[in-house]
Amino acid sequence: VMIIPADDPLFFGNVFPKDSVEKSVVIRNGESATDKLKVKEIRLEQHNEFTISFLSDFSDSLEANDSLTVKILFRPDSIGEFNNQLIIKTSAADDDSLITKTLRGVGQLSDGELVVQFFNYPNPFPNQTTIVSQLALPATISINIYDMSGELMVALERDGAKEWPGRVGR
Repeated sequence: VMIIPADDPLFFGNVFPKDSVEKSVVIRNGESATDKLKVKEIRLEQHNEFTISFLSDFSDSLEANDSLTVKILFRPDSIGEFNNQLIIKTSAADDDSLITKTLRGVGQLSDGELVVQFFNYPNPFPNQTTIVSQLALPATISINIYDMSGELMVALERDGAKEWPGRVGR
């Protein structure tokens, strides 16, 4: 049995949430094989951002030099690193085998895709306040300040601010 590509892990790269990347894995019964290769099961170890489908009708056996293509789709819903295992169970001439292939992909930030609310302390504040935030990557920070009735008082924007000596008044 050959699995193409042989890379392990199979890396899908950095993908924006809700976008997707598709790769294929080919299961091939070697040309010198004398027995049919019976494919008993193809599945993912866990249900997460990876899905599988088949390029053609799934036949449970492969003749010598036949192959089966499995499409793997990585579509992250959020940022972070995602791992899974593609599990393939086969048998040929009473010899069962289990093949696993590690799948890895990263969901990354995209411009305008992330909205996070942080709260200030103390609140209410007399003359100054602190807003604590944590970013995975450098980004432009936008802060909207509202009054007690929900009316927007001011919108502030700055690249990578650690301290923001701003004054807001009416």
